[in-house]
Amino acid sequence: MASNMASDSTKADSTNSTNSTNTTTHQTSFDSLSSSIISSLNASHPQGCSPSPSSPSFFPRLMHGPTRWRSGFIHVDSLEPLSQTEGTFSANLYLKQPDDVHSYNGSLSPGTLQIWPLKYTRTQFYLNAHTLSKLTTTTSAGQMDLRQKLGSPVTVNVEPGDLCLICVQRPHAVAGFKGGSRVSLQGFVEYKRGEGLVVES
Repeated sequence: MASNMASDSTKADSTNSTNSTNTTTHQTSFDSLSSSIISSLNASHPQGCSPSPSSPSFFPRLMHGPTRWRSGFIHVDSLEPLSQTEGTFSANLYLKQPDDVHSYNGSLSPGTLQIWPLKYTRTQFYLNAHTLSKLTTTTSAGQMDLRQKLGSPVTVNVEPGDLCLICVQRPHAVAGFKGGSRVSLQGFVEYKRGEGLVVES
């Protein structure tokens, strides 16, 4: 009995060790990718770019099919008027896209990014508050109304390795898919005119 218990304990320790190693390896890979993104932004922006000292820079996101919204769920990450002097951008590094054979929509590859490049003043923001408020709801009727009133989006066929930055106030959606999975890293880039970019999760 003692021998069996020791054997089981060894197996458990081995399994825990393997899981711990895999987690550490994945975290190291994510940290390396995060550093590469920040380095690229630092080289591209005149005032440079640095990670926030108070939070991790990027976090992994995993989505499995089938997705609920076949054409994609239109939403914003922040519902407020746009500014020319400061803002926040959602930064998404695509690591894996679902297979084309699982597409819901023949005209859109699964995982295709859709962006509605709206521009509105503070006055326009309040005049259209009823429609814009639907960007924060999850009803089918609200989604249908948004697609009708917002018109056709700009579509971006993203591939693994692509980094996309989207203003958080811009309506956007990702085309749905029946099967497979989409894996990405996401963070947020804070912009203020004349200052360096700051990346946080």
